[in-house]
This record gives sequence, C-alpha cells and structure tokens, in this order.
Amino acid sequence: QVAPDSIQYHSLSIIGRYNAPELFSVKDLIEQSIQLKKGWNWISLYVTADNMSPTAILDGIKEDVELIKGQTGREGFMMYSYDMWGGSMANLMNSKMYSVKMRNDRTLRVVGQRVNANECPIELATGWNWIGYCSEKRMSIGTALADMDPQSEDLILSQRGMAYYDDYEWVGSLGELQPGYGYIVFNSGQTKQFTYPSLSVAAAPARLMASTATVEPVVGSAYPYNMVLFAQVTGDGKPLEQVQLLIFAGEECRAAGVTDENGRVNLLIPGEELTGLSFRVVVGDKTYDATETLNYETDAIVGTPEAPFLIDLKGITGLFGTQAGTQKTGTYDVLGRRLPEGHHLPQGVYIINGKKVVR
Repeated sequence: QVAPDSIQYHSLSIIGRYNAPELFSVKDLIEQSIQLKKGWNWISLYVTADNMSPTAILDGIKEDVELIKGQTGREGFMMYSYDMWGGSMANLMNSKMYSVKMRNDRTLRVVGQRVNANECPIELATGWNWIGYCSEKRMSIGTALADMDPQSEDLILSQRGMAYYDDYEWVGSLGELQPGYGYIVFNSGQTKQFTYPSLSVAAAPARLMASTATVEPVVGSAYPYNMVLFAQVTGDGKPLEQVQLLIFAGEECRAAGVTDENGRVNLLIPGEELTGLSFRVVVGDKTYDATETLNYETDAIVGTPEAPFLIDLKGITGLFGTQAGTQKTGTYDVLGRRLPEGHHLPQGVYIINGKKVVR
C-alpha cells in the first residue's frame, strides 16, 4: 500500500491530535517486478497502472529498451532511439503478452492496482495467440487453463518450454505459468475466451517429458519467435531411449532434449528468419549426424504426438544397445538424469532399472 500524502519533519513537533488525527488517503497499490534479460523477453502484467501506455510503463528503463511489440500490427510497436519514442502502440493490456527487446539486463518495476484474474478474460482466436498471465500466483497448467476447456492438439509455449494437451492432461517440458511472463497458445478449435482462477487450487500438474541435454542450447532470449517439433529418434526403425537430440542452425545449437522410453522428444526451436536445421544424436560418448533436415519457420508445428517427425540412424555398429526395451540399470529422473545410488527419492516419477515407478 502506498500513502501519497506527505508531511514535513520538524523537531519536537506533534502532528495531529487524539480527537483530530492527521488523515492519510491510501490507495490499494502494489509493485510488480520483472527481470528483463538482454535480448528478447515475453512479458505480461498483473497490475494496472494509472497510465498503461508503453512509454509510461517502460519510462524508468527506456535507455535499454530497443523495441516492444504485440502479436499483430493492430496492437502495434514502440521503439526507443535517439532519446525519442516512435511507433503506433497505444496501451498495454493485462490479457496480452508483449515481446520486449532489451539492450542490457534491467529490472522493470510497475506500480498499479492488482488485477483480479477471474475478471481478466483471455480471448483465443483459432490458431496462435499471445496471451498474458494476469495472476500474481504461480499455477500448474492444469489449474491455470482449466477454464479454457483445452482440446487435443492445443499447445502452450513459453520462451524455454512447451506443453500439448493429450486428451485429458497437459504433457511437455512446461509445467506451470509464472507471473510476469507471457505465453503463446495454439487454439485448435473455434474462437473462445477463458479466465484464470483467482486463487491457486489443487490440480494435476503437467506430465513432464525429458527435455534436458548436456549440450546447452542458445538462450531463449536470443530470438523473438519459435517453432515446435514433435520428434522420434530411431535406429534402423527401432526407438532409441535416453539419447540426446541436438538441433543446429549452422554451428549454433538451437534446441536440445533427451528421448523418452519410446524415443520421442518434443522441442521448442527458437529463431526468426528462414534457415536450415540439422540434427545430431548423442549416444553415450559418441555423436552421430542424422541425414534428415528441416527449415526453421516461425510458428510452424512439425509432427504431432501421434505421428512425430522421424529421425532414423541407419547401420551404425554398436548403437543399438540403447534401444527401447533394453533394460537400463540405475535410477533416473524424468529429465533423464541418473541419480546416485542410495539417493533419497521424494514423491515423483522415476525410471528405476528400466521401469517407470511413481512414488
């Protein structure tokens, strides 16, 4: 809470009286803080300031703001250069996501009234939608998107993760929505709207799939857009589990993940311009170049959970000791990381000696 009134300090003075106290008018205001990284950032606001113009919201960090833009030309953009703002964006909306390109790391602070999440409808057109997350609480995807009535083939993307709706649950590397971030939703059905719940209530979390590899890909803020890849890695037609799939544009690693027990991995590939993509598969301490290639295209969806894009390694001696179905000893988490023997296992899902175990 912020008290806008002020008083002057005077030594030994008394302000107000018991029967005539000094009055302070109080506004129900809070401050939202967002950490912005150099490069691209997907942001949204859960507070409403008195002035929601981008020039007012970004005024405190404007020297390091290169560009802010919405999803469509109608929502517009603003650029800051030579000590001046230029562009066509009028106001920011709590229901929308905005992409901000920064020259340097900065912290954005916005003071305003708290948004009631269930009074902030999110509109979804058919296809891709840039949506805001107008809640100040972290929520599982299942909780946050319950009112969306998700359908099979729906997707949600963050800058570093994704999840798809598989008939009755969300599956992928994105498990929850976080305040301050923006998200992109692919709505496979007709135009509709939904709201987030005001309070986080119990709901099943997204089923997380292995997505972490030992090779570190380019950071998500390096590019403004993404494409989605549903892939399956095989060796002579047989699924390869717990192998790393690396995706390159030239020599830059754009994405990396670990296959599950069916040789499948779902990846978010950042980019901007049309460019060729190649694949490398890491099996143990060996790396193999796949013959398959793709072109990066913004907002493209390649493959589906039921019919993934196939990457098949053929005729490589000694490769197929890692085929799916071959028992692996040891304990692994859902990200494919081997855990030390005797390691205490909290509640969760694990692969123990090649079998899925729920604790």
